[in-house]
Amino acid sequence: MTQGYSNFGYADPGRSMNEVFTNPDMVRQDYGLWYTYPLFNRAANASHGQAMLDAREERTRARQLENSLRRTAADALTMLEGARRRVTITAKGVELARAAYRKALDMQSDREITEYEILSKSSNQLTAELAYINARMDCQKAAARFQAALGAYQERYATRDGGES
Repeated sequence: MTQGYSNFGYADPGRSMNEVFTNPDMVRQDYGLWYTYPLFNRAANASHGQAMLDAREERTRARQLENSLRRTAADALTMLEGARRRVTITAKGVELARAAYRKALDMQSDREITEYEILSKSSNQLTAELAYINARMDCQKAAARFQAALGAYQERYATRDGGES
């Protein structure tokens, strides 16, 4: 093959092919046998270590969930106790407001108190009753929260106690 003033290869294609097999540029033959053996079983040790870490992480998550459930139940119980105390206090406030209103009515019949003071005592009584009603509602809400927290705790640990899950 000729290109410009340069010649490449042989003029006869049969001779070119013959040169490839009979006179190659480089002769190379490789023989080998590979045998691999895991030193100290590193892959198995790594898998075992990962499994141990996963198990420890799962135990930590379970402990965290248990602590969260206990904290929720304790907070709900504290709220319930506070709401019950508030109901007791507001009930006594209602009794005092009613007694003050009755006393004011008795004093009005004797003309010892003005109509404005009667209205003030009536307003105080209604405010005390409203506070008592709100306290009872808060107590019911706190009781529901506490029961929900206990239910979540029991649901989580029903299998430990022999119950159904």
